[in-house]
Amino acid sequence: MTQGMSPEAGGMVFRRCRSLLEQRAVGRLLAGRGIPLAERGVAGTDLFGLWDLTAPAGEALAGAAATGPPGDGGEVQLRGIAVAAGAGRQGLERRLVGEVADSWRARGAARLVARPAGRAGLTVGLLRSADFVPAGAGRAPAQVSASRTGVPADNEDSWWELEL
Repeated sequence: MTQGMSPEAGGMVFRRCRSLLEQRAVGRLLAGRGIPLAERGVAGTDLFGLWDLTAPAGEALAGAAATGPPGDGGEVQLRGIAVAAGAGRQGLERRLVGEVADSWRARGAARLVARPAGRAGLTVGLLRSADFVPAGAGRAPAQVSASRTGVPADNEDSWWELEL
């Protein structure tokens, strides 16, 4: 086990959902947290799961995430995350965000963007802890996607981004 990793993390596996069974399980977890777009398999949605290999049968899915397809300039939207009730582990939300970012980085995406929304499991505090910054920070406003301009930074209505 890697130094600094919690004992629970050793039995956790993150992966992009490819099978219909995995997609349905992840979709149900996300829908149960108010993110229904994943349950119906919205076109272009990528689903990810975090499985606890030490959990009893039927309780292995500990967390889920949904992202949109790559957009302009390699930008990918993190649409929501959810952690299973009773997962009993601290930091799973941050791990999910980090794993999603790593997955998209490996696939060539330039940045991950998110809009804080309690129902989607995304909070300003979580995004900050995962190294997101308000969209456009340190760049000229013209470089921020048009759909994200005109909103004050660092609030519940603003877009946040993570350079990959």
